[in-house]
Amino acid sequence: MEYKLIAFDMDGTLLNSNKQISKKTQEAIARAVAHNKIVILNTGRNPAELEEFYDILPGVRYLNCISGALVYDLKEKKALYQKSFDEDILKNIY
Repeated sequence: MEYKLIAFDMDGTLLNSNKQISKKTQEAIARAVAHNKIVILNTGRNPAELEEFYDILPGVRYLNCISGALVYDLKEKKALYQKSFDEDILKNIY
């Protein structure tokens, strides 16, 4: 079986204890992209919180953010999917 997509969790997985992505990991991701693999970052964060990683991971195109509530295309700079709670539901939860 040949994989076409590789998804990485950020906090506690891809990021080390210093909240950085190691050079070795950056190189591995670059190799995956060079072999036409789609690399996705998964996180509970929003896209703005990941901006510091965009330059060191130039081949990453998609973000699965806000715990799945937003799928974002970095190349096109637009949301591909987004879902938020209805205001009434949030009021009930609160």
